[in-house]
Amino acid sequence: MSLLKMVFVSSLLFAPLLSIISSNWWLIWLSLEIMTFSMVVCIFFSNSLMKAEVSMIYFVVQSISGVLLLVGGTYTSLITTNQMMCSFFLVVGLATKLGLFPMHFWVIPMLSMLSYWQIGVLLGPMKIIPLNMLYTVSADSTLWFMMMSMSLLSMLCGGILGNIMANFKGVLGASSITHSGWFVLAFMFNLMWMYFWIYYISLFLLLVSMNFLSSEMASWSLLSMSGLPPFLLFLAKAQVIMEFTSYVSTPLLLIFPLGGAIISLFFYLKYVYSLWLTHSNSYKVPTLMCILISSMMQGCLALML
Repeated sequence: MSLLKMVFVSSLLFAPLLSIISSNWWLIWLSLEIMTFSMVVCIFFSNSLMKAEVSMIYFVVQSISGVLLLVGGTYTSLITTNQMMCSFFLVVGLATKLGLFPMHFWVIPMLSMLSYWQIGVLLGPMKIIPLNMLYTVSADSTLWFMMMSMSLLSMLCGGILGNIMANFKGVLGASSITHSGWFVLAFMFNLMWMYFWIYYISLFLLLVSMNFLSSEMASWSLLSMSGLPPFLLFLAKAQVIMEFTSYVSTPLLLIFPLGGAIISLFFYLKYVYSLWLTHSNSYKVPTLMCILISSMMQGCLALML
């Protein structure tokens, strides 16, 4: 059994590499489905009490989105008629894989039932191939407009959902929805992979700290994921927003990234403050609050400048 799990875990690592070095659409899709099947097997053979239910839900959702991707991608490249319907299939399949609004319905319930290491795989390596598929979508203006609309709405949707979540894994799911929107927006300006790796390093440190019950490390990782200065994710968000400002014709569209970032900040700070109140000495809390207030002021000044 352990050998079988090692085989599937290895496929989770090598399938993204196969998709990156390949330029063939069917091979990229095949590598994505190999990853999906490997993830289903890893969930099924885990120690979770709900492993059968979780693996079945994940399999059904990802299989449907995989079929939509295959049909949409194949017919878009081969057929000149009914392009709108093919484009719709492609965008819906890709949005489901990434967990973008309005195809985010599975993200929070799924993450709430997974272990931390499974969450780390689902929010990291499993997103590499769908993000790589954005290069195919970006060639079509209609497809790209649909993806951009979903990404901007995901920023607001994730922030709102994060503030109503009652458990930490649900917050991670809402955060994933928000950051998926940022991935797509950053793609426009060739900043996607920089943003993705900064985000994933922060997420990885957070999940490690939660596994080892290190509240202080978890607090700093949450602050990093929130995008507060002086953390790197703040610089990445600031760069994306500056590029987006010069790209859009109306400043009203800035409401989506800025509003999503501000709304998301509330639930990040809520959990950071809760961690420090619960696990830290009382004299450390005022120091942390001073840091938070200072960081928020710096962030507002930087965004205004």
